[in-house]
Amino acid sequence: MTNHLLRLLAVILLGLGGYYLYTSQQIQQEQVDGPLLPGLMLHGTEINRISLARPGQPALNFSQRGQQWWADSLEYPAAQDKLADLLLGLSEARLEEAKTARQDQYYRLGVQDINDEGSEATLVGLYSDDANWQALLGKRASAGIGMYARLPTAKQSYLIDQQISLPTSAEEWLDKHLLAADFALSQVVRIGEGGWQIALQENQAVLLSQPDNAQLKYPTIAQTVFDSVGNLQFSEFSAGWPEGAEVTELSLIAADGRQQLWRFATTEQHVVLEISGDVQAYQQGRYFVVNDVALQSLLQPLQDFFTE
Repeated sequence: MTNHLLRLLAVILLGLGGYYLYTSQQIQQEQVDGPLLPGLMLHGTEINRISLARPGQPALNFSQRGQQWWADSLEYPAAQDKLADLLLGLSEARLEEAKTARQDQYYRLGVQDINDEGSEATLVGLYSDDANWQALLGKRASAGIGMYARLPTAKQSYLIDQQISLPTSAEEWLDKHLLAADFALSQVVRIGEGGWQIALQENQAVLLSQPDNAQLKYPTIAQTVFDSVGNLQFSEFSAGWPEGAEVTELSLIAADGRQQLWRFATTEQHVVLEISGDVQAYQQGRYFVVNDVALQSLLQPLQDFFTE
Protein backbone atom coordinates (compact mmCIF):
# COMPACT_ATOMS: atom_id res chain seq x y z
CA MET A 1 0.00 0.00 0.00
CA THR A 2 2.79 2.36 0.92
CA ASN A 3 4.63 1.60 -2.33
CA HIS A 4 1.44 2.21 -4.28
CA LEU A 5 0.96 5.60 -2.65
CA LEU A 6 4.57 6.54 -3.33
CA ARG A 7 4.22 5.63 -6.99
CA LEU A 8 0.98 7.59 -7.21
CA LEU A 9 2.61 10.59 -5.56
CA ALA A 10 5.51 10.39 -8.02
CA VAL A 11 3.11 10.36 -10.96
CA ILE A 12 1.27 13.38 -9.56
CA LEU A 13 4.53 15.28 -9.02
CA LEU A 14 5.69 14.50 -12.54
CA GLY A 15 2.39 15.68 -13.90
CA LEU A 16 2.54 18.87 -11.89
CA GLY A 17 6.12 19.44 -13.02
CA GLY A 18 5.14 19.01 -16.65
CA TYR A 19 2.17 21.32 -16.23
CA TYR A 20 4.36 23.95 -14.56
CA LEU A 21 6.92 23.71 -17.36
CA TYR A 22 4.21 24.01 -20.00
CA THR A 23 2.55 26.91 -18.18
CA SER A 24 5.83 28.79 -17.72
CA GLN A 25 6.62 28.35 -21.40
CA GLN A 26 3.18 29.68 -22.29
CA ILE A 27 3.65 32.67 -20.00
CA GLN A 28 7.05 33.40 -21.52
CA GLN A 29 5.55 33.15 -25.00
CA GLU A 30 2.81 35.57 -24.01
CA GLN A 31 5.40 37.96 -22.67
CA VAL A 32 7.11 38.24 -26.06
CA ASP A 33 3.94 38.26 -28.14
CA GLY A 34 3.45 42.00 -28.46
CA PRO A 35 4.86 45.29 -29.77
CA LEU A 36 8.27 46.57 -28.77
CA LEU A 37 6.76 49.98 -28.01
CA PRO A 38 3.12 49.57 -26.93
CA GLY A 39 0.85 52.39 -28.02
CA LEU A 40 3.19 53.82 -30.63
CA MET A 41 1.21 52.41 -33.56
CA LEU A 42 -1.89 54.31 -32.45
CA HIS A 43 -0.08 57.58 -31.76
CA GLY A 44 2.70 57.56 -34.37
CA THR A 45 1.20 60.48 -36.29
CA GLU A 46 1.46 62.62 -33.14
CA ILE A 47 5.25 62.31 -32.91
CA ASN A 48 6.87 65.73 -33.36
CA ARG A 49 10.36 65.16 -31.93
CA ILE A 50 12.90 62.38 -32.46
CA SER A 51 16.27 61.92 -30.78
CA LEU A 52 19.16 59.58 -31.60
CA ALA A 53 22.03 59.05 -29.17
CA ARG A 54 25.14 56.96 -29.78
CA PRO A 55 28.18 56.31 -27.58
CA GLY A 56 30.79 59.03 -27.92
CA GLN A 57 28.80 61.11 -30.40
CA PRO A 58 26.70 64.26 -30.02
CA ALA A 59 22.99 63.49 -29.82
CA LEU A 60 20.92 64.10 -32.93
CA ASN A 61 17.63 65.87 -32.35
CA PHE A 62 14.93 66.32 -34.95
CA SER A 63 11.78 68.40 -34.68
CA GLN A 64 8.78 68.92 -36.89
CA ARG A 65 8.21 72.52 -37.97
CA GLY A 66 5.05 72.74 -40.01
CA GLN A 67 5.30 70.09 -42.72
CA GLN A 68 9.11 69.86 -42.60
CA TRP A 69 11.37 67.91 -40.25
CA TRP A 70 14.60 69.64 -39.21
CA ALA A 71 17.91 68.46 -37.78
CA ASP A 72 18.02 70.91 -34.89
CA SER A 73 21.75 70.83 -34.13
CA LEU A 74 22.66 71.47 -37.78
CA GLU A 75 19.71 73.78 -38.54
CA TYR A 76 19.16 71.90 -41.78
CA PRO A 77 16.15 70.08 -43.30
CA ALA A 78 16.08 66.39 -42.44
CA ALA A 79 15.50 63.52 -44.84
CA GLN A 80 11.82 62.96 -44.17
CA ASP A 81 11.81 59.55 -45.84
CA LYS A 82 14.49 58.24 -43.47
CA LEU A 83 12.72 59.54 -40.38
CA ALA A 84 9.45 58.10 -41.67
CA ASP A 85 11.10 54.70 -42.17
CA LEU A 86 12.51 54.86 -38.63
CA LEU A 87 9.14 55.74 -37.13
CA LEU A 88 7.31 53.11 -39.17
CA GLY A 89 9.84 50.41 -38.29
CA LEU A 90 9.53 51.10 -34.57
CA SER A 91 5.74 51.31 -34.80
CA GLU A 92 5.56 47.90 -36.46
CA ALA A 93 8.34 46.21 -34.44
CA ARG A 94 7.12 43.19 -32.53
CA LEU A 95 8.87 40.97 -30.02
CA GLU A 96 9.96 37.68 -31.56
CA GLU A 97 12.02 36.04 -28.84
CA ALA A 98 13.16 36.87 -25.33
CA LYS A 99 16.94 37.07 -25.02
CA THR A 100 19.27 37.72 -22.11
CA ALA A 101 18.35 39.77 -19.06
CA ARG A 102 21.94 39.69 -17.79
CA GLN A 103 23.78 42.98 -18.00
CA ASP A 104 27.13 41.26 -18.50
CA GLN A 105 25.75 39.60 -21.66
CA TYR A 106 24.24 42.68 -23.31
CA TYR A 107 27.38 43.25 -25.36
CA ARG A 108 26.68 40.09 -27.37
CA LEU A 109 23.51 41.70 -28.69
CA GLY A 110 24.75 45.30 -28.73
CA VAL A 111 22.07 46.50 -26.30
CA GLN A 112 24.24 47.98 -23.53
CA ASP A 113 23.39 51.38 -22.11
CA ILE A 114 24.99 54.01 -24.33
CA ASN A 115 27.17 55.19 -21.43
CA ASP A 116 28.63 51.71 -20.88
CA GLU A 117 32.17 51.07 -22.08
CA GLY A 118 32.19 49.48 -25.52
CA SER A 119 28.50 50.11 -26.13
CA GLU A 120 27.31 49.80 -29.73
CA ALA A 121 23.66 50.64 -29.09
CA THR A 122 21.59 53.51 -30.43
CA LEU A 123 19.12 55.06 -28.03
CA VAL A 124 16.08 56.22 -29.98
CA GLY A 125 13.58 58.60 -28.39
CA LEU A 126 10.18 59.42 -29.87
CA TYR A 127 8.17 62.25 -28.38
CA SER A 128 4.70 63.73 -28.77
CA ASP A 129 3.12 66.49 -26.72
CA ASP A 130 1.57 63.90 -24.40
CA ALA A 131 3.77 60.79 -24.43
CA ASN A 132 7.20 59.41 -25.23
CA TRP A 133 8.82 56.10 -26.14
CA GLN A 134 12.46 55.00 -25.95
CA ALA A 135 14.32 51.93 -27.17
CA LEU A 136 17.91 50.75 -27.31
CA LEU A 137 18.58 49.23 -30.73
CA GLY A 138 21.49 46.84 -31.05
CA LYS A 139 22.98 44.43 -33.56
CA ARG A 140 21.17 42.83 -36.44
CA ALA A 141 20.36 39.16 -36.13
CA SER A 142 23.09 36.97 -37.59
CA ALA A 143 20.54 34.71 -39.25
CA GLY A 144 17.19 35.62 -40.75
CA ILE A 145 15.61 39.00 -40.25
CA GLY A 146 15.31 41.18 -37.20
CA MET A 147 17.58 42.88 -34.71
CA TYR A 148 18.08 43.02 -30.95
CA ALA A 149 16.49 45.64 -28.76
CA ARG A 150 15.87 46.54 -25.15
CA LEU A 151 13.89 49.19 -23.35
CA PRO A 152 16.34 51.35 -21.37
CA THR A 153 14.31 50.96 -18.15
CA ALA A 154 14.11 47.14 -18.44
CA LYS A 155 16.61 44.32 -18.01
CA GLN A 156 15.06 41.93 -20.54
CA SER A 157 16.32 42.11 -24.12
CA TYR A 158 14.56 40.79 -27.20
CA LEU A 159 14.86 39.82 -30.81
CA ILE A 160 12.41 41.97 -32.78
CA ASP A 161 11.04 41.28 -36.24
CA GLN A 162 12.28 44.50 -37.89
CA GLN A 163 15.69 45.54 -39.20
CA ILE A 164 15.66 49.29 -38.70
CA SER A 165 18.11 51.35 -40.75
CA LEU A 166 20.22 53.70 -38.65
CA PRO A 167 22.65 55.85 -40.72
CA THR A 168 25.83 56.42 -38.76
CA SER A 169 26.69 60.04 -39.58
CA ALA A 170 24.61 63.13 -38.89
CA GLU A 171 24.77 64.23 -42.51
CA GLU A 172 23.19 60.98 -43.69
CA TRP A 173 19.96 62.08 -41.97
CA LEU A 174 19.75 65.31 -43.99
CA ASP A 175 17.80 66.18 -47.13
CA LYS A 176 20.63 66.10 -49.67
CA HIS A 177 18.85 67.90 -52.52
CA LEU A 178 20.61 71.17 -53.35
CA LEU A 179 17.82 72.93 -55.23
CA ALA A 180 15.10 74.00 -52.80
CA ALA A 181 11.62 72.72 -53.59
CA ASP A 182 10.20 76.25 -53.84
CA PHE A 183 12.72 77.34 -56.49
CA ALA A 184 10.81 76.75 -59.75
CA LEU A 185 13.75 76.55 -62.14
CA SER A 186 13.21 78.19 -65.54
CA GLN A 187 16.75 78.80 -66.86
CA VAL A 188 20.26 77.46 -66.34
CA VAL A 189 23.22 79.42 -67.70
CA ARG A 190 26.84 78.33 -67.72
CA ILE A 191 28.97 81.45 -67.30
CA GLY A 192 32.31 82.11 -68.99
CA GLU A 193 34.27 80.10 -71.52
CA GLY A 194 32.27 77.26 -73.04
CA GLY A 195 29.10 78.89 -71.76
CA TRP A 196 25.59 77.85 -72.69
CA GLN A 197 22.00 78.66 -71.79
CA ILE A 198 19.12 76.24 -71.32
CA ALA A 199 15.60 77.59 -70.88
CA LEU A 200 12.29 75.95 -70.14
CA GLN A 201 9.87 76.52 -73.01
CA GLU A 202 6.40 74.94 -72.89
CA ASN A 203 7.62 72.55 -70.18
CA GLN A 204 10.55 71.41 -72.31
CA ALA A 205 14.21 72.34 -71.81
CA VAL A 206 15.75 73.93 -74.89
CA LEU A 207 19.41 74.77 -75.58
CA LEU A 208 19.54 78.38 -76.78
CA SER A 209 22.11 79.95 -79.13
CA GLN A 210 22.81 76.64 -80.84
CA PRO A 211 25.53 77.05 -83.51
CA ASP A 212 24.50 76.65 -87.16
CA ASN A 213 24.70 73.11 -88.53
CA ALA A 214 25.50 71.72 -85.08
CA GLN A 215 23.82 68.42 -84.22
CA LEU A 216 22.99 67.48 -80.65
CA LYS A 217 24.47 64.22 -79.39
CA TYR A 218 20.93 63.12 -78.59
CA PRO A 219 17.60 64.97 -78.71
CA THR A 220 17.03 65.14 -74.94
CA ILE A 221 20.51 66.26 -73.88
CA ALA A 222 19.30 69.74 -72.85
CA GLN A 223 16.50 68.21 -70.78
CA THR A 224 18.97 65.83 -69.12
CA VAL A 225 21.22 68.71 -68.07
CA PHE A 226 18.26 70.80 -66.91
CA ASP A 227 16.82 67.95 -64.83
CA SER A 228 20.19 67.17 -63.28
CA VAL A 229 20.11 70.53 -61.47
CA GLY A 230 16.96 69.59 -59.60
CA ASN A 231 18.24 66.09 -58.89
CA LEU A 232 21.72 67.10 -57.74
CA GLN A 233 22.58 66.03 -54.18
CA PHE A 234 25.55 66.60 -51.88
CA SER A 235 27.34 63.88 -49.95
CA GLU A 236 28.69 65.90 -47.01
CA PHE A 237 29.62 69.39 -45.89
CA SER A 238 33.06 70.76 -46.73
CA ALA A 239 35.09 72.55 -44.08
CA GLY A 240 35.98 75.32 -46.51
CA TRP A 241 36.43 76.50 -50.06
CA PRO A 242 39.38 74.91 -51.93
CA GLU A 243 41.51 77.85 -53.00
CA GLY A 244 43.22 77.62 -56.38
CA ALA A 245 40.83 75.02 -57.76
CA GLU A 246 39.28 75.20 -61.23
CA VAL A 247 35.90 76.93 -60.90
CA THR A 248 32.79 76.54 -63.05
CA GLU A 249 29.85 78.88 -62.49
CA LEU A 250 26.17 78.31 -63.22
CA SER A 251 23.45 80.94 -62.94
CA LEU A 252 20.02 79.59 -62.02
CA ILE A 253 16.89 81.63 -62.69
CA ALA A 254 13.48 80.80 -61.24
CA ALA A 255 10.11 81.47 -62.84
CA ASP A 256 9.47 84.27 -60.33
CA GLY A 257 12.75 86.01 -61.17
CA ARG A 258 14.85 84.85 -58.22
CA GLN A 259 18.44 83.97 -59.06
CA GLN A 260 21.15 81.79 -57.59
CA LEU A 261 24.84 81.47 -58.41
CA TRP A 262 26.31 77.97 -58.13
CA ARG A 263 30.12 77.90 -58.03
CA PHE A 264 31.77 74.50 -58.45
CA ALA A 265 35.43 74.10 -57.43
CA THR A 266 36.97 70.95 -58.88
CA THR A 267 39.92 69.34 -57.08
CA GLU A 268 41.61 65.98 -57.52
CA GLN A 269 39.59 64.57 -54.63
CA HIS A 270 36.11 66.00 -55.13
CA VAL A 271 33.94 68.90 -56.26
CA VAL A 272 32.88 71.58 -53.76
CA LEU A 273 29.79 73.72 -54.35
CA GLU A 274 28.96 77.17 -52.97
CA ILE A 275 25.45 78.59 -53.46
CA SER A 276 24.74 82.32 -53.20
CA GLY A 277 22.01 84.75 -54.19
CA ASP A 278 18.35 84.05 -53.41
CA VAL A 279 19.03 81.00 -51.26
CA GLN A 280 17.52 79.47 -48.16
CA ALA A 281 19.01 80.60 -44.85
CA TYR A 282 20.24 77.07 -44.08
CA GLN A 283 22.39 77.08 -47.26
CA GLN A 284 24.09 80.40 -46.60
CA GLY A 285 27.77 80.16 -45.68
CA ARG A 286 27.95 76.41 -46.33
CA TYR A 287 30.12 74.45 -48.73
CA PHE A 288 28.87 71.16 -50.15
CA VAL A 289 30.89 68.20 -51.39
CA VAL A 290 29.21 66.88 -54.53
CA ASN A 291 30.06 63.47 -55.98
CA ASP A 292 26.88 63.06 -58.01
CA VAL A 293 27.23 61.31 -61.40
CA ALA A 294 25.13 64.12 -62.91
CA LEU A 295 28.04 66.53 -62.50
CA GLN A 296 29.75 65.36 -65.67
CA SER A 297 26.88 66.49 -67.86
CA LEU A 298 26.02 69.54 -65.77
CA LEU A 299 29.51 71.05 -65.97
CA GLN A 300 30.21 70.23 -69.62
CA PRO A 301 31.15 73.09 -71.99
CA LEU A 302 28.98 74.00 -74.97
CA GLN A 303 30.92 71.93 -77.51
CA ASP A 304 30.22 68.74 -75.57
CA PHE A 305 26.52 69.01 -76.38
CA PHE A 306 27.18 68.24 -80.03
CA THR A 307 28.50 65.45 -82.18
CA GLU A 308 31.97 65.96 -83.61
